[in-house]
Amino acid sequence: MADISESLLNLNKIETYYQAIFYKFPNKNKTIFVFNGKLLRKEDYCPLFVKYITKVIDYYYSKNPTKVTIVADFKDINKRAINIDFIIKFVKAIKSKYDGIIIMNKFYIINCPKSVKSIYGFIKPFLHSDTRDKMKLLRPEKSLSIENYLI
Repeated sequence: MADISESLLNLNKIETYYQAIFYKFPNKNKTIFVFNGKLLRKEDYCPLFVKYITKVIDYYYSKNPTKVTIVADFKDINKRAINIDFIIKFVKAIKSKYDGIIIMNKFYIINCPKSVKSIYGFIKPFLHSDTRDKMKLLRPEKSLSIENYLI
């Protein structure tokens, strides 16, 4: 995977690489972000990825509290790419910057592997009950195609 490591040295390549993993779905009425988990690799550098995500969110943020829906598709995700350290760093960074500004409408994790469900089971008690109510983890056999969550 030297190609990925080398591409991370070039800012344009970083943006091109990450924009396939995390992007805003074009919808005029709602703010929907999509995370394509199968493209995330273990070699991806969490702080850099979080920095990219915050730049995307900042670009679409409208100074008023914004409701967002996140659809994370974990179909064919590299199970080594998502671990508890990555998730904790991601949640802390997003919470510290957007707490009270960005309001989660829904958060769907579709095609959710057992390993991610286990991680969620660990952090679930630390989440606010409103946040837990907005999160839906759907195993592969219960998941619909991503388009069903984008409406």
